[in-house]
Amino acid sequence: MNIEVIKKQIFEGISPLIQKLQTWDYTDGISVDLWTHDFLSKLLEPLGYPILSEEGSDIDRPNLETFWILDPLDGTQDFLEQSGEYCVLIGLVHKGFPIFGINIVPAWDKIYYATQDQGAFCIQGDQKPIKIKVSPHSGLSQATLVASNHHFTPSVQTFADLHHLTPQKIGSNGCKIGLIAEGAADLFFNPTDKMGLWDVCALDILIAEAGGRMTDGKGQRVDYRQDSKYLPFGIVVSNAIMHQTLIDFTNPLYA
Repeated sequence: MNIEVIKKQIFEGISPLIQKLQTWDYTDGISVDLWTHDFLSKLLEPLGYPILSEEGSDIDRPNLETFWILDPLDGTQDFLEQSGEYCVLIGLVHKGFPIFGINIVPAWDKIYYATQDQGAFCIQGDQKPIKIKVSPHSGLSQATLVASNHHFTPSVQTFADLHHLTPQKIGSNGCKIGLIAEGAADLFFNPTDKMGLWDVCALDILIAEAGGRMTDGKGQRVDYRQDSKYLPFGIVVSNAIMHQTLIDFTNPLYA
């Protein structure tokens, strides 16, 4: 596997996708999720490796060494509401864990990406990539808690009230976790069992390479070869320093 060749071909191929989403005709009746799924499938299939997409069937992940996990459009409702808080997520998994991830946020004109052991980066418009890192905040009094806009849960509000925080509601996971990766936010968790592997795969490597941490609500790392496509114990993301505080809160939710 030549990851640099793979990255080059993806970056060279995604411009039409970004342009299409930025200028989408909301009146033509086309499913944006399926259109994006088809575009990404055609882009990635020549690179090799099976593809798990939110819009497709599962693959034999437990018995595969390398495969793609895609969320063609994370934040569909936000896209349809034209809030700009949606993204496209592409993750490459090897031996159970992501080794490359790209998070495209067309409305912000941003591309976040990370490769194992090479750091995390953000491209703003036509500018050169800038290396990004999570915040150094160590106390909750300094923390920014981001939360789901359309999937806000009472437990998130309970945590916020407990620590005197005001949740900043944002659309897609890619937007929220992108902000944590670049140090503009600190904490996010969704304790429900509704999230799929496609919701977090590309973001897992991004947050890790930026110096942060992602686990499930019990504090365990996600293995992308697990039997289920869904995350039974939700997801917890932080700048790493405050991660245990979140786990101490979420872990008892599953007792």
